[in-house]
Amino acid sequence: MAFNGWRKQVMQSLLTPKLGHDESDLLINHANLTALQLDGRFATHTHALQQQIDVQAGQLQTAPPASDAAPHPNAHAIASNGRRWLEAPLTDTKRCDILAQRVALDPMQKGNMPLTLMCRLASCDITQDTYNRLYQKNKQASLCAVSLKHAAPATWALPIEQALSIVSKALNAHDKQRLNKLVDQGRLCLVAFNTMLGNVCVMSSAGALIQLEHKLHAVDVIALSHEVGHALHMEHRWHQGQYWPADVVTSEAQAINMERQVLSETAHPKAALLKQAQVTFYGPWHWALHQFELGLYALSTITPDQLDYLWHQCTHAFAAPKGGWRHVQHLYTSPFYLVCYPLAAGVT
Repeated sequence: MAFNGWRKQVMQSLLTPKLGHDESDLLINHANLTALQLDGRFATHTHALQQQIDVQAGQLQTAPPASDAAPHPNAHAIASNGRRWLEAPLTDTKRCDILAQRVALDPMQKGNMPLTLMCRLASCDITQDTYNRLYQKNKQASLCAVSLKHAAPATWALPIEQALSIVSKALNAHDKQRLNKLVDQGRLCLVAFNTMLGNVCVMSSAGALIQLEHKLHAVDVIALSHEVGHALHMEHRWHQGQYWPADVVTSEAQAINMERQVLSETAHPKAALLKQAQVTFYGPWHWALHQFELGLYALSTITPDQLDYLWHQCTHAFAAPKGGWRHVQHLYTSPFYLVCYPLAAGVT
């Protein structure tokens, strides 16, 4: 079974625009365009789809349903700036420039909170008071543990076929059938490890598509579990006629829950170590990343040396693994998305 690219016929089925003038067709077209843009074979064939999206967007000036978050006035500019992350070569100078422009485009509102963060919390129905309590609680808990030394993140890598078998065993019959269909239709694509996009799951009118990093066709079973959790949740919503994406916290909670489900049903000798690594990853690590994002707004100039120092401060404050700021894609492409991971882990 080939996993080196999404099947051509599946991707070609996304090229024909939905011509309706309601919000559902606009969202389906947007989803298809995102999927096609991830596959370089179709980059030059999406003109008609983009044209129809522009027409529909002009006719529908509505906010997302069930959301009190006002659209960010600079959302399009921030997204366009973030896409420069995909342009080679990605030097430190370019990284710093992307982050500097992001901060310049994102005004600080009352309460010393960037507008992007305010919108992110509102779209997830999280009040600023709740956020402040969670943030301070986690910071204090991490400060108490600052002397602890974290082991390197535990991994569980297997050939893709074996990894799929393990994940499948944790599913009910209905979800197992959907995962089998996803694989059989070529909607699981493996890409070489250390690509800039990494592990992603996106929705399209053909169903969810998963892109997963591999080393010699071995994948991280927990990473696969996470993306399968996203895929099953997305497809469930779409079959219910809910075309607007779920809020980030709910979406990530579903994905993290799938990780825990797979871990709870395995006799893998590293299971306990993997569970502890998961707590660290969705706890101190993501809160440190969030503090790093907030710290960008206090810098007079954004330079590699300043970012190195800020990174050291943040990882130390939350007793987090050191890692590095240069390769955290979400910092560039999706402001304040990262804070949703520990929030989601707390509700699963």
